[in-house]
Amino acid sequence: MYNFIDSTENINSGSSLPGEALQFNGRYLENLIEGYRTLYVSGRELLAPELNTLELAKRHGSIYRNRRYPERVITVGFQLIAPSNEEFRERFNILNGILYAEEAQLVFADEPDKCFFGTLSDIDSPEPGKNAITGEISFTCTDPFKYSVEELEAVPEEDQGQTILIDYKGTVEARPVLAVDFPKYGPDSNCTYLAFVNGDGKIVQIGGVDTSTFVDEESDARNIIYEYFCAGIYEKLYCDDDVYCSDSLFCCISTDWISGGCTFDAGGEDITIAGLADVQETGEQGRLEALSYGSGTEWHGPAVSAEVSNTVTELTDVEMVFQNHLEASAIDEKGMFVATMNTIADNEESVIASLAFVKKEDAMSMDVLMTITDTVRKRITIPMPLPGGECRIAKDGNRIEFTACGKIYTFYDDSITDIGIHKIGILFGAYGDEPELAENNLEWLRLTNAPGKFSNIDEISADCSSASITMNGLLRPSLDVIGNQWESFILKPGVNQIMVSYKMDSSNVPEFKVRYREVFL
Repeated sequence: MYNFIDSTENINSGSSLPGEALQFNGRYLENLIEGYRTLYVSGRELLAPELNTLELAKRHGSIYRNRRYPERVITVGFQLIAPSNEEFRERFNILNGILYAEEAQLVFADEPDKCFFGTLSDIDSPEPGKNAITGEISFTCTDPFKYSVEELEAVPEEDQGQTILIDYKGTVEARPVLAVDFPKYGPDSNCTYLAFVNGDGKIVQIGGVDTSTFVDEESDARNIIYEYFCAGIYEKLYCDDDVYCSDSLFCCISTDWISGGCTFDAGGEDITIAGLADVQETGEQGRLEALSYGSGTEWHGPAVSAEVSNTVTELTDVEMVFQNHLEASAIDEKGMFVATMNTIADNEESVIASLAFVKKEDAMSMDVLMTITDTVRKRITIPMPLPGGECRIAKDGNRIEFTACGKIYTFYDDSITDIGIHKIGILFGAYGDEPELAENNLEWLRLTNAPGKFSNIDEISADCSSASITMNGLLRPSLDVIGNQWESFILKPGVNQIMVSYKMDSSNVPEFKVRYREVFL
């Protein structure tokens, strides 16, 4: 929606701000530009709505249907003074640069706890040959309402943690953000769906068996098939049989990695499996990386793999989520990281889906390749280092979803609908005798048989203003439910009641929150 900025900036000692001084994106213009001063402001007062009515030939007057508020224009009168032509141009250039921002937060000194959002739409041209001018700046606010600068947060406090009460003091309805944070420790939550219901019975549900998301309808809960964490990422990791493991570098592992033993595809590149990969400790944290890359004329390096099912109890719908780190310290460094989900048929192994990060050129960038069976479906180029955040490969019948660099890519292939995933693998590559990447490692990985469900460490956010859902900072449209009442899920002036609901097979319940800003005309 908008980027809210802390408007509690202190006035410079010894300076005197006008009563209607404009704070632009968190800073007063008077404190940024010497010789600038706000003279007056207009356009913040009452705004007349536009009425939608229906006229009938045989009826006096008209029939009221609805109303809407038009955009708001806020005009700021200002003065700018400089001792010379050169300094005047310099100060005006600074003003132009500051006002270049779009949808900027506008706060005025006589109402420091409220803000508008606007974009520069008009400014008076200065009179030629003068170094002391007055003029007007106009901002168009496509959203005509003003918001509280402070974001408020409410949590369940009634009905044993099932009901959130909000005393909403705005004068215009607000569209809240519905958030859920899962615990980082303790038994896995294995949550199937989340729901918020307001006092009017309007609902926003996140995930669940009635959605288009990846769901195992038979189990109705996520089952962790394989999990690898490096010690130190969390203070403690909860393992099977209610036992905390804190003395082992590998925690919560249901199947150990084996060296090699996997087929990889990185856009048809020749890859020789060589060298050794193992966990290395770095301070309080460990990571899986190449200890040696072996040798070869093209791509070569170590690989690890894990068998996750067999042809008798195979997994046809799975999700692999992981976080890796690639970084180059010099332009000539080369490297590759590949994560793959493979199948085995007639004793032959083949790639179903793989996500490869490849730096082969003398540039501070790398290619990301998304492969299904033997075809690269998407290739993007991104700058180094690899942006933070989780990566993901998910299979649900004929649908494959990749998450990379903060975006989700979806593809369909009917040939893989009933094919099971039997093995996963990770490859670290170097190219010929070129310098290796300074950083190329795996921090953690999780494989589940019900993609799209929620578990420990997940952070969910549903924004009612944009009807969007994010999971761990990434947009996840597949978690939206057909029939969600986004438009009607609002906070009204007065006391609002919101009930929360969830389905899980653990007592390690998530934390529900409603975040909002009060809205005023």
